[in-house]
Amino acid sequence: MGPDFSGLTAGMEALRDRLETGSFRLAVLGQFKRGKSSLLNALLGESLLPTGVLPVTALPTILRYGAERRVRVSFLDGRDEDHSGPTDILAKILLRYVTEDENPTNRFGVTRVEVEHPSELLAKGVEIIDTPGIGSTVLHNTRTARDMLPACDGALFVLSPDPPITEVEVQFLRAVKDAVARVIFALTKADLLNATEQHEMVGFLRRVLQEQAGFTGQERIFLASAHQAVRARFTGSAEAWAESGLGALETYLTEFLLTEKSEALRDAIRAKASRVINEALFALELQRKAIELPHQELERRHRRFDAQLAKFDRETVSFRDRLAGDRQRLLEDLDRLAEELAERARGALTACLREPGEDAGLPASSARFEHETRAALSTAVDRFFGEAETELPAAVAARFHAVQELHCRDVETIIEQIRRTAADLFEVPCLEGVALERLEALRESRVIRQRWVTSFTEEAASWMARLLPPSLRAKRLEQRLRQDIEYLVARNVEELRWATRQNLEDAVRGFQARMEAQIETTIRAIRNAVSVSTEHHGQRESQLAPVLQRLEDSRRRLAQVLSDLSPHADTASYAGLV
Repeated sequence: MGPDFSGLTAGMEALRDRLETGSFRLAVLGQFKRGKSSLLNALLGESLLPTGVLPVTALPTILRYGAERRVRVSFLDGRDEDHSGPTDILAKILLRYVTEDENPTNRFGVTRVEVEHPSELLAKGVEIIDTPGIGSTVLHNTRTARDMLPACDGALFVLSPDPPITEVEVQFLRAVKDAVARVIFALTKADLLNATEQHEMVGFLRRVLQEQAGFTGQERIFLASAHQAVRARFTGSAEAWAESGLGALETYLTEFLLTEKSEALRDAIRAKASRVINEALFALELQRKAIELPHQELERRHRRFDAQLAKFDRETVSFRDRLAGDRQRLLEDLDRLAEELAERARGALTACLREPGEDAGLPASSARFEHETRAALSTAVDRFFGEAETELPAAVAARFHAVQELHCRDVETIIEQIRRTAADLFEVPCLEGVALERLEALRESRVIRQRWVTSFTEEAASWMARLLPPSLRAKRLEQRLRQDIEYLVARNVEELRWATRQNLEDAVRGFQARMEAQIETTIRAIRNAVSVSTEHHGQRESQLAPVLQRLEDSRRRLAQVLSDLSPHADTASYAGLV
C-alpha cells in the first residue's frame, strides 16, 4: 500500500497473521457466579482456575495450548514472572494474582495473565479467555470484560437458572453480539432442573435473546453441570461426563474448531478489516483527487476546507463547554444523592440504639447493652452501605451514560460533517457511518464498619463514664453512640462520594480526551492526504503518472480485499490483505 499507509498496513498484517495461524479467541463471559471458571476447569480436566462463593475473577486469564503447564504474569513495571509445576501450585499463583480477594483493585499492577495447558481442546487452535463476571458489586469487572470484546472472535456466554437471565446480561449481550462473530450459550447448574423445567428454560432464553438482545433465537444453548463434570473428570466416568452435559459442549467446540473455525474467524476479521479498509479507501480517493487537481484549484479547495475547519473548531469548543456544564451538574447531582444517602443512613443506624435494650430487657447503661448496640451498628453499617456502594455509583453512572450518549451523538455528527465537507470539496464518495465507543463510570468503595478508639483521651473518657450514676451513664453512652453514628455516616458516605466523584471526574476527562482525539484523527487523516498530494504538484505529468498508478493499484487492491472478505470468499484469498 505504500509508506503513506504504514499504520493501516501494520493493522492489516496483524489481521492476516491471525488468519494464517488460525488462532481463534473465545471469550467466556457471563454474570458473576454463573460458574464460568468451574466450567473451564471441567473442560481442562482439573481445578486450575480459582472458584468460590464470592465474585472471584478480577483479571482476564488467557488459556492457550502448551506441552507443559505454565503460568506467565506480566506487570505494569515491565516485569514478567514465569511459573511451572503441578496444578495445585499454579492454582495458588492464579489465586494470588487474578482474584479480587487476593489482588483487590489490581494492587499488584498485573497487566496480563497467560496459562499454557496441554488440553486437547486448546490444541485445536483456540485461545480461551476467562473474563471477570459482569454485574457484581466489584463494578470494574464489567468494564474489564467489555474491554476484552474487540480482541475476541467468539464468545461462550454462561447462564444459570437462578435467575435465567438478567437485564444486566441482556444489555451486555447486545454489545457482545456487535463485537464478535459467534456466540454460543451454556446454561450451567442444569442438574437443579428436571426435564420439563429444562425445556421451559431453554424456550424462555430463546425468546429473551431474540426479543430483547437482538439474536435470531436459534443460537446453540447447552445444558451443563460443571460440578458434575468436575467429579466425572476426577473419577474418570465417561457416563457421568456425558450426563453432565459438558461432553456435548466439548464435542461441539471440537467440531466447531475443526469445521467452522475458519468461517467464524473470517467473519470476525471481516468486520475489523472492513472498517480499516474503508478508511484507507477514503484517504486514497482524497489523495488521488487532490493530485489530479490543478495546483491553484487545489490551494483554493484546501483554503475552503481550512475555513470549514474553523467552524468545526468552534463546535469542538462548544462540545467542551457543554460537557463542562454537564460535568458540574453531575457533580451537583452526586452531592445531592450523597446527602440523601446520609439522611437514610442516619435513620437506619439510629434504629439500632433501641433494638438491643428493648428486645433483651437490658439496662441502657450496662456494658452488655453497649456491646450489643455496637455489634448491631456494625451489622447495620455492613448491610446499609453494602447496598449503597452499588446504589450510589450506579445512580451516578446512569446519569453519566445519559450525558455521554448525547455528546457521543454530537461528536459523531461533527466527524460525519468533517468527512462530508472533505468529500464534497474534493468530489469523492463520503465515508459513511461513525460509531464511537462508549465508556463506563464505575469504581468500588470500601466500608468503615466501626469506629475504633485511637486516642488515650477517648479511652479514658470511656472508663470515667463507668463511674457515673446509671442515669447519667446511660445518657452519656447514648451521646457517644450518636456521635459514633454521625462519624460512621459521615465517613462512609464521604468514602462513597469521594470514590464516585473521582471515578466520574476520570470518566469525563477520558471521554473528552477520546472524543477530541477522534475529531483530531479525522482531520489529520484528511490533511495528510491533501498535504501528500501538494508535494507532488509542480512535477511533470510523466512523473505524476507512476504516483497515480500506485494509488490506483492500492485502491483496486483494497477493493479486492473487501470482495475477498465476503462470506463466500476462500481463506486463501486473505493472503492478499497487505
